[in-house]
Amino acid sequence: MISRYEEVRVNGERHLKHRYIWELHNGKIPKGYEVHHIDGNTHNNDISNLTLLSIKEHRSLHAKRQTG
Repeated sequence: MISRYEEVRVNGERHLKHRYIWELHNGKIPKGYEVHHIDGNTHNNDISNLTLLSIKEHRSLHAKRQTG
């Protein structure tokens, strides 16, 4: 799994690319939620590869992947 997130600059401000793309398509990310890369590839920022999960769901999912 690739661990580095890509960044973009918009009007001189840095943004995490996956979060920026999510917000372009769906609006603001609600508090307590994170954008997840479905295929685990942090460089695949196609909107079809992004989903919104609660922080608890997101961390649980990654913990399961790390333990097998």
